[in-house]
Amino acid sequence: MKPVIKAVIFDMDGLIFDSERLYAKANVKTAKTLGMDKDEAYFYQFVGIGAQDMAERMKEAFDDALIDEFFRLGEKDAHELLLHGEVPTQPGLHELLDYLDGAGIKKVIASSSEVHMIDVMTKNAGIRDRFSAIHGGDQVEQTKPAPDIFELAWSTLGVSKDETLVLEDSINGVRAAHAAGIPVIMVPDTVEPTDEVHDKTLAVLDSLAEVKQWLTQHHSIKS
Repeated sequence: MKPVIKAVIFDMDGLIFDSERLYAKANVKTAKTLGMDKDEAYFYQFVGIGAQDMAERMKEAFDDALIDEFFRLGEKDAHELLLHGEVPTQPGLHELLDYLDGAGIKKVIASSSEVHMIDVMTKNAGIRDRFSAIHGGDQVEQTKPAPDIFELAWSTLGVSKDETLVLEDSINGVRAAHAAGIPVIMVPDTVEPTDEVHDKTLAVLDSLAEVKQWLTQHHSIKS
């Protein structure tokens, strides 16, 4: 008998929205303004983690004052871009949401972004009401790869962890879901999956459309 899935936890940046590239470009722009010689590849290593953890890791290359200035300028640029610009959703999103809705599957978002950012971006895209709850990095003590955000999201669902599925695009997100003991599928965006990712996931798929196909083959999604 196929395992039953009763709830799906979605990451946001890079999974729901094609936003990671926009973040990287905004970071490069800010870095250039401050004379920080770093390209998009440098900033892609921070995909899936919160700003506090990103700042800590940037200390390997820059002093505290410069990092503070980077985040002061960068936060404004990124927020303007993501909150007021059109951020495209990833291919297959609406098809997957329709499929899960038809089966009565609970859907929530758990992202390292702030709750306000998640709320505005999903409303701008017309998908806020497709999710019963949103959870952000500003609600937990530690962001991904710590399991806190997924533990929080799961605690509101009323189902077992085995009946829950996390969808992630980042290595840090996969680590967080695995640490929380919740099955996870990776749909890579800007970061290639590693051997560690393959060991910690149920599958690595190319798109959200493939997630629907995978679920029909491997799981029962009747509630």
